[in-house]
Order: sequence, then C-alpha cells, then structure tokens
Amino acid sequence: MKTAGIAAARPREKGRAGGHVALARALAALAGAALLLLALAAAARLPWAELRLHLDARSWPVAAATIRSVSLSERGMEGELVLAVAYDYELDGVLHHGHMASFRDIAAPHDRRLPRLYGRLNFALVTGRAVPVFHDPRSPGRAVLDRGFEPGVMAGDGLLAALGGMVGLWLVLAPLRRRGVYSAQ
Repeated sequence: MKTAGIAAARPREKGRAGGHVALARALAALAGAALLLLALAAAARLPWAELRLHLDARSWPVAAATIRSVSLSERGMEGELVLAVAYDYELDGVLHHGHMASFRDIAAPHDRRLPRLYGRLNFALVTGRAVPVFHDPRSPGRAVLDRGFEPGVMAGDGLLAALGGMVGLWLVLAPLRRRGVYSAQ
C-alpha cells in the first residue's frame, strides 16, 4: 500500500528565496531613489528664471528703441550662437541704453530663434526703423526687445523629468505597497 505524504518546505529554503526577493525589492527601491534624484536635478535645470521673466514681461509697457549695433557670432567648440545688441530708448525724457535682445541670447547651433531675431534687428539697424522695446516699470533700465519664450524646451525636458520622477517614486514606494505599509485604500 502506498501512502501520500505532505512535506513542508524547509525554512532555510524559504528564507533564502525570501532573501532574494527582499534584495530585489531593495535594489528596485534604490534604483527608484536614484531615478527620483535624477528627475529632481533635471527639473532644477529647467529655465525657470526665463519663464518667470517671460510671464512678468507680458505686462511691461512698450517704448520705441533705436538699434545702434547688432551681431550674431559663434563661440566655443560646440559653435553655440551668441546674439549681441546695443540699443537706445527714451522714457520720460531720460535716455536708456539696452543690451538684452531676449531673455536667452545664447542658443545651440541648430536653433533658428536667434538668427531670425538677428535678421529682424539687423533690418531695423540698416533701415533706421524703430523697434518695440519692453521695459520693466519698476526698473526702467531693464528692457528686452523680444519677450518670447520657447515652450518646447520647458515642455520636452519637463515632461521627461516628470516621467522619471513618477517612475522613480513608483519604484521607491513599490516595496512598501507589497508589505501593506502603504496602501491606496
């Protein structure tokens, strides 16, 4: 006669397998923390100051400026573009000198924003036409010719940082959810 028996798993094997799972969870949480830190660093590198200036400048008053000089040059090994401009504008009988064309007068070599702005300003220089200048009413010496903002930089890099942050947070919180420490109930 044959009998059937039920054998319990040895605690040592269960502990060894549980150790591997715990190690995998710990490594996932560590990778999640690293990804979360990278996402925070990427978010910190976004052009927040430029965005703030752009939002402020939307309400700045407009005056007429006369371009004195304008140049577009390449610098560095990467060949980044640099736009340099000098212009004069008058506010309440006081002559001001400006040097800021936009909130970001340095761009990558393939960026078309600065060459377009250069063309517009060079045309105004050659023809002697006035261009609009937007000036800070709290500090009239602070002015800009182009108050535009490239949302693509903020959207693309911001979306990537947000996605990395969400995945990193999910990896960090995953071991806690499995243990029942954190639940969405």
